[in-house]
Amino acid sequence: MRDKLTWIYRVFIVAPKQWSLPLHTDVVIFHSAGSDLLSKYFEKKSSQIFKLDGGFINIPILIKSILTKNFWLGRPDRAYVWSFLSVVKPKLVASFIDNDPLFYEISGQFEGIKTILLQNGTRDNWLDRFSIDRSWKVDAIFAHNPSIGEYYQSRIASNIFPSGSLKNNLVPINPKKYRDEVLYISQYHQKSIPSKPIVFDANGKAYGWEEFFAIDGLLIQHLDLWCSDHGKTLRVYGRETEKFGPEYLYFKERITKSTWVYEPRSSPLGGYQQLDAANIVVTVDSTLGYESLARGGKTAFFAGRGQFINSAARRFGWPGSLPENGPFWASSVNSDEVYRVMDYLAGESDAQWQKTCQTYAPQVMGFDPGNTILQSTLQHFLTSEQLKYA
Repeated sequence: MRDKLTWIYRVFIVAPKQWSLPLHTDVVIFHSAGSDLLSKYFEKKSSQIFKLDGGFINIPILIKSILTKNFWLGRPDRAYVWSFLSVVKPKLVASFIDNDPLFYEISGQFEGIKTILLQNGTRDNWLDRFSIDRSWKVDAIFAHNPSIGEYYQSRIASNIFPSGSLKNNLVPINPKKYRDEVLYISQYHQKSIPSKPIVFDANGKAYGWEEFFAIDGLLIQHLDLWCSDHGKTLRVYGRETEKFGPEYLYFKERITKSTWVYEPRSSPLGGYQQLDAANIVVTVDSTLGYESLARGGKTAFFAGRGQFINSAARRFGWPGSLPENGPFWASSVNSDEVYRVMDYLAGESDAQWQKTCQTYAPQVMGFDPGNTILQSTLQHFLTSEQLKYA
């Protein structure tokens, strides 16, 4: 109850105020996450971003929402969203955020509004934490792969398009591999003080920084030794933008044998240039790693994080039915497994790798260069007959 009151205070009371009614637009982007990417597909005047995170509050919409039943039944968020959409009258509502149940209610509340969900990152079994609501509906879900699409569909009525990652699809592949290096994709997060839980398992047990990132520390040490033995430079692609910050110091402490380079994050799409430039990419279970595989790059996965946080949903290719270990992936991190996978990728010819990649990549990450499927779906939804509103 206290958390809800805090949220209401932050969103409805202290947020900056907007005093004029929002304009009608054909498209509403639900939450700001990914809005910079989605906006590329709409004319500037035909779309707007809806935020319910304390960014600002529209006073006429707030007043309208206070006059509705939802507001007085303890759902001011739903009252505000419904009031906003009834004024803006969009044809389409699109979102990258898949953990907001309100989004799944929109198509059921507004007879003609079309909704599109774009998977934003690699997912675990988060939907299992919600009570099943058979009224949830999304007109189109653009999922990373067919199996995660089926997982969405088990809870949400929808049409599934396993077209991969919108960001990955945006960036053309540069086929030239000009670095004879191993690229390690860091998933590092600075440890919070005091320590806070990062994830909870199905039984509600909390796991902190030490458990969640235990596998990353193990992997980088084995990878450091493999690179040293094989005369390879180890390039770490970081999450931080600071050249010599906490992330750099974390790896400096652990990489002691091989020649290594720390590459801070430079831009939202800069990681794809790093992928295309590397001969071998290594990851635990990052989205960027799966995107590397979709681009045809030699990619090693050591997807054993679930062993440290009691989660079967962290295995390679979840929720698909791939085996725990395969030619370029392993479910645990030890010297034998790291050397097995890395030796395989280093010794595999490009022609043979492409055959292997084409067998497995579509099962874990689709690829639609230029997002042609998304564009055709948007065109279909936006040129359909004007919609009816509740």
